[in-house]
Amino acid sequence: MPVITVQLGQCGNQLGGALFQSLATEFQTGEYGRSAVEEWFRPMPDGAGGKPGVSHVARAVLVDMEPKVVNTVRANALAHGGWWSYAPKGFLTMQSGAGNNWAHGFHGYGPRVHDAAMELVRREAEACDVLG
Repeated sequence: MPVITVQLGQCGNQLGGALFQSLATEFQTGEYGRSAVEEWFRPMPDGAGGKPGVSHVARAVLVDMEPKVVNTVRANALAHGGWWSYAPKGFLTMQSGAGNNWAHGFHGYGPRVHDAAMELVRREAEACDVLG
């Protein structure tokens, strides 16, 4: 069954980036089989992941109010991922963050970006063969 990660904020995006990089390293051994890889990554036509040679895209949605961390995580995946990347349109950012103020992010930005974030999750879920 596919796993979709929703990477929220700086911490979530950095942890998600490290998770997918670790999974990619483990899956390169070939010991796990195609079904294990496709639980975390969805197959893409060659080059559709944003770089020639990318054959899989992480089943992830990246959300942060500041674009810096999301851009860094996506760039690291393209630079070091090899056979995988993040989806070119699988992220949501704004231009200014909550300034480490959880209440401002939750009450201020949360209601404004809720629908757009849920749309990204819906699109990722629809790309799954089976979701339980």
